[in-house]
Amino acid sequence: MVEGVWWYIDALDTTAGSAFASYRNADLMDVEELSEPAYYLQAPFFRPEPVASRALAFAATRAEHQLGLFDAKQEVAFASLEDLTEFVRRAYVASGGGDGAGGGGGGPTPPNPPDDEDGPSPELPDLGSSEQIQRMLGFSVRIQNSDDGRRSIEREGPTQAWPIANFQPYGPEQLEARDGYRALSVAAGVLLLEFFRRFPRGPDRLRDWEEGYWRLNSFLSYFDFYGEFSDAFSDPVNKTIAQHGPLQRWLKDHPYEERRWWSHEYRWLAYAPQRNLDVLDSLSLWPVPESIAQKRDVSVRDYLATYLASPGTLKNTHGAAIILFASACIASQGIAIPWGAYSASEPYARLSTAGLRWLVRQLPSTIFEDRLEKLIEDARELRVAEFKETVDAS
Repeated sequence: MVEGVWWYIDALDTTAGSAFASYRNADLMDVEELSEPAYYLQAPFFRPEPVASRALAFAATRAEHQLGLFDAKQEVAFASLEDLTEFVRRAYVASGGGDGAGGGGGGPTPPNPPDDEDGPSPELPDLGSSEQIQRMLGFSVRIQNSDDGRRSIEREGPTQAWPIANFQPYGPEQLEARDGYRALSVAAGVLLLEFFRRFPRGPDRLRDWEEGYWRLNSFLSYFDFYGEFSDAFSDPVNKTIAQHGPLQRWLKDHPYEERRWWSHEYRWLAYAPQRNLDVLDSLSLWPVPESIAQKRDVSVRDYLATYLASPGTLKNTHGAAIILFASACIASQGIAIPWGAYSASEPYARLSTAGLRWLVRQLPSTIFEDRLEKLIEDARELRVAEFKETVDAS
């Protein structure tokens, strides 16, 4: 048990971004301290507000809040209210925020095909030498490999926190037009290819699949990404279509769909302007390939939320490109992409740089030791702690 008086979470709901905190000893169930003042904080501003009694936190656990916050050994103590607030904010972001599908709005992604029906995963095009993508990945590697005491699990004091500047985060530098275009278009192509791979085997999920597919194509049309696909994605897309009879029949009923990817003649076939769509709802409908997310049925929105809460989780360059593409979709309002500008024009530098600047502003201010970073990463699975067993064990 941690000795001394520190900041503790009395009750927590990560999905709502809501928590009660108090400055006390490590005894969550000490009824003599229930009358002590506490603080309440909630999304979106996370400004701690004093409340009259800790009893309000216990009352909140009768609804959606969990009681306390424990790691594998003991109740988690924080050195300051600022550190505690940052933990709650990041856990909220990691949970997806809100009560809809996957934590957010929108709807479910198309499910992965059953293992016995899933053909070999197509080979993804190379991203080339995008310097900014490498910087994003290098930043995650530095967080993963840091040994500044972050791996300690025997610490007797409160959890430690380090400014994110210690890990040399990337900055919002201007991207070269070609690098920005390549990163965004490859990410878009990876998502489009995953949609084809997940085409439903029966009619019951077709409407959901089409909704996500049309939304993705709306962004691709607006960004005018189709020119790159003919070079990078023709082989993997054709192989995926050849393995999938239902998808072949759907394409036969929608003949313009296949033509528009490979022919400049058909790139004018744009869908409804992307600015009329809710961006976060759209991100909720787009699946990330399992080979990139390392999990099944992860949406782009959830993948982005996990990265923003735990930037050390990024594992590969295609994942970094998808993060940048999602950020560009969010930051794209007001950025005009003239038709016929594809592959080397200044608008793509503005688009990718706007996404990067938005992304940098969302990064956490603090990195905790590994045990807390793991709790943040698994925020969706946070449940009421078995505090009695934990206290007895300590």
